[in-house]
Amino acid sequence: MNDNIFIFTGIGNYAAALTLLDGQKYIGQGASASIASITGLTLAADSDALPTTTPGANAVMIAGSGTSITLGVGNTIRGITVDNVGTGTKIFGSGFGTLTIGNNTTPDVTLSGTGKALDLTNGTFAATSAFSSVTTTSSPSHGMQLITVGGTVAFGSTSVSGSTAQGIFVNNSGVNLNFGNTTVGATGGATECIRLETNTGGTRTFGTIGVTNCTAQGITISGGGNVVATGQTTITNPGSTGLLLSSTTAGTSATFAGVNSTQSGGTGVQVSSSAGTVSFGDLDISPDSGQRALLADQNTGTISSTSGTIVATGNAGPFAISGPAGRTPLAMTLDSVNLTAPTNVGVNIALVSGNLTIGTTTIAGGAGNLVGLQVLSTAAGGTMNFGNTAVTGTNSVAGVRLGLAGQGNAGGVTFADLDIAPDSGHPALLITDGSGTTTSTSGAITATAAQAVNSSSSVLAMVLDSVTSTGGGITPGVNLTSSSGSIVMNGGTLTGNASGRTFLINSGTISSTYRGGITQAANSEMIEITGGHGTGTVTFNTGTLSATNGRGLLFDNADGLYNFNGITTLNGGDAGIDIINGSAGSLTFNGSTSITNPTGIAFRQDASNASVNYSGTITKTNNANHAVDINGKTGGATAFIGAITATTTTANAIDLTNTGGSTTFSGGMNINTTTGIGFNSTGAGQTVSVCDENP
Repeated sequence: MNDNIFIFTGIGNYAAALTLLDGQKYIGQGASASIASITGLTLAADSDALPTTTPGANAVMIAGSGTSITLGVGNTIRGITVDNVGTGTKIFGSGFGTLTIGNNTTPDVTLSGTGKALDLTNGTFAATSAFSSVTTTSSPSHGMQLITVGGTVAFGSTSVSGSTAQGIFVNNSGVNLNFGNTTVGATGGATECIRLETNTGGTRTFGTIGVTNCTAQGITISGGGNVVATGQTTITNPGSTGLLLSSTTAGTSATFAGVNSTQSGGTGVQVSSSAGTVSFGDLDISPDSGQRALLADQNTGTISSTSGTIVATGNAGPFAISGPAGRTPLAMTLDSVNLTAPTNVGVNIALVSGNLTIGTTTIAGGAGNLVGLQVLSTAAGGTMNFGNTAVTGTNSVAGVRLGLAGQGNAGGVTFADLDIAPDSGHPALLITDGSGTTTSTSGAITATAAQAVNSSSSVLAMVLDSVTSTGGGITPGVNLTSSSGSIVMNGGTLTGNASGRTFLINSGTISSTYRGGITQAANSEMIEITGGHGTGTVTFNTGTLSATNGRGLLFDNADGLYNFNGITTLNGGDAGIDIINGSAGSLTFNGSTSITNPTGIAFRQDASNASVNYSGTITKTNNANHAVDINGKTGGATAFIGAITATTTTANAIDLTNTGGSTTFSGGMNINTTTGIGFNSTGAGQTVSVCDENP
C-alpha cells in the first residue's frame, strides 16, 4: 500500500495488466512533473538521484483482452499512455476513493486504441485531474462508463467509436467533466452515442460534439447537473431521436452553442417534462422523412434559441411545442420552418409563455393534414411572431387556427405576410377567444367552398391584400363575431354559400374595411351586421357588391358606422336593405347603390333610429310590397338622395309610420299605385320632407 511505482518508457510497450493497491502512485517516465513533486518524497543527502521524467515520452501499456489498470483506493496515475486492450478495459475502478490522474495544467495521461476507455463506479476525481486525450476505437460494452462519480476531470479531447453500448455513459453522478472536442460514432445494440442520465449535479462540458450512426438516440440527457457544449453539436443519422432532453431538474441548464440534427430515424430534437432551462444558439433540424423535427412537451423550464432552420417532410406534428397547465416559457428565434405534407398539425404551439419568432414559415399540407399552423393558450405579455407565412393544402380543420373555445391566446400572434390556401371544402383562418391581438401586415387568404376568415371573441389588427371565399356550405365567407380591433381586406372575392351569409359581423366592436367584391346568388343575406355591433366602423370600398338572391343587406341591432362606397347592386330574390331591431348606427350608401325589384320590401327601417344617408336608386315595380317602409322610428335622420321609382297594386309605395325622427326625400320619386297609397305618412312627432317628387 501507498507505494510509488515508476515505469520507464523503454523501447516498447508494456503488455501487462496492473492492479494497484490502495494509495499507490503509478508514474510513467512521461510525467509532466518530477517524481519527487508527484510522490512528495524527500531524498536523503547521500541518496542516488531519482529518475528524471520526460514530458511527452509516455510509457505505453497494452493488454490483450483484459483490464490494463485496476484501481485500488486513492491512487495517482501520471505520465503513461494506455493503448490497445482488445476487448478489455483501459482503467477500471469500483469504490476507488479519490483518484488523481494526469494534471490539469500539463496533462500527461493518454487513453487510446481498442477497448473500453474507462469503467469507474463510486469514487471521486481529484480537482487537479486531467487527461491529454481519451480515445477508444472499439469496446464490447460502453466506450466509457462513469457511475456515481464525483470530483473534476478534463479529458482534453474525446473520441469513441465502435462500442456495442453507449459511447459515453455518465449515470447518477455529480462529477464535473470536460470532454473537450468530442466525437462518438457507430454504437451498437440500439444504444445512444452519449447518455447523461439521472445525474445529481456537476457540469458536463463539451467543445464541439459530433455523433454519427448511433443505433438509438444521438444524445440523451436527463436528471440533474448542467450540460454545456461551447462548440457546434452535429448529430447525423441516429436510429432514433437526435437529441433528447428528458426530465431534467429545476435549476439545471443545458446550453448548446449550435445544434445540427439531421437524418434522424426519430424526432430530430425532443425536450420533454424538463424543469431545467434549455438554450440553443443556432438550431438546425432535418430528420428523415416521416419523422418529427422538434417536439417540446410538458416542460416548465425555459427553452431558448437565437436562430435556426427546421425542415421536415410527412409526419404527424413535425414542429410541436406544448406545455403543461403552467405553460412552457419560450425565448426562441428561428430563421425558418419548412414543412412538407405533415399528416396532422404542422406547427403546433400550445400552453406557452414568452416569445417565439420565426422568420419565414412554409407549410404545404398532405393527406390527413388537420391544421397547417395552430397556436393555443398562450400567456399574456408574450408574442408568437411569425414572419412571412404560407400555408397551403391543408384538408381538415383549418389552414391556420389560433385558439379554441376556452383555449384562446392571451398573448399576441403576429404575421408579416400571411398567405393561406387550404384544400377545397376546408376553412382558411380561424381565430377564437383571442384576448391577445392577432396582427398581420399583408397576405392573401383563399378558401374554396369554405370559410376564409372566422374571428370569434378575438382582438384583431390585421391588414390583408385579399380575402377570397368561393362559397359552399352554410358558413359565411367572412365571419367576425364578438370581435374588436380592426381588419382591413384590400381585395378579393366573396361568393355566397349555399345557405349562409356571405359576410357576417355579429356583436363586438370591430372595424372592418373590405375592398373586394361580394356576390350572393343563394337564398341568404349577402351582408349581415347583427347582435349589437357597436362603435366600430365597417366600410365596403372599391369592389362590387352584387346580390341576385337572398335578403341583400341586413342590419339587425347594428350600432356602428357603416359605409358603402363602391358599387352595390341588389337585384334579385328578396335582396334589399333591412335596418331593424333597434339599430342605432349610422349608414351611408353612395350613389352607386341600387335596389331593383326584390320580392319583399326594397328598403325597410323598422324599430330603428339609425341615421341613414341613401344616395342610390330604388326601383320597385314588380309586386304589392313597399318600395320604402319606415316603421317605429322615434329619432334619427333618414335621407333618400337618389331617385325612387315604385309601381304597386294594393301596397303603399312609400309607407312611413313613426313618432319621431326625420325622413327626407330629395332625389325625386315616380310613384304609381292601383288601390294602395303612393305616399303614406302617419304618426305625430315625425318630420317628413319631400322635394322634386316628380322628376
